[in-house]
Amino acid sequence: MRIGVVEGILLEAIADASSVELDLVRRGNMLLGNLGEVARLAVTQGRTGLEKVGVQLFTPMKPMLAEMADDIKDVLTQHGGR
Repeated sequence: MRIGVVEGILLEAIADASSVELDLVRRGNMLLGNLGEVARLAVTQGRTGLEKVGVQLFTPMKPMLAEMADDIKDVLTQHGGR
């Protein structure tokens, strides 16, 4: 971004401006890959609009970020033994 604002701050701003949970705004961004569209949906349709967002054919999804685990024991602990 030209002025150095990171995407995460924009997502927080969209959540604040629309009174929609940040996790739902992040999910919408991951599935749509378009901050402008996420903002439009959040402001005009709110939570309901973002909940309707799903995987769309020929629309690339943003990758989810994962954390590295040191060993399988840590993974099982984090996921309740499953």
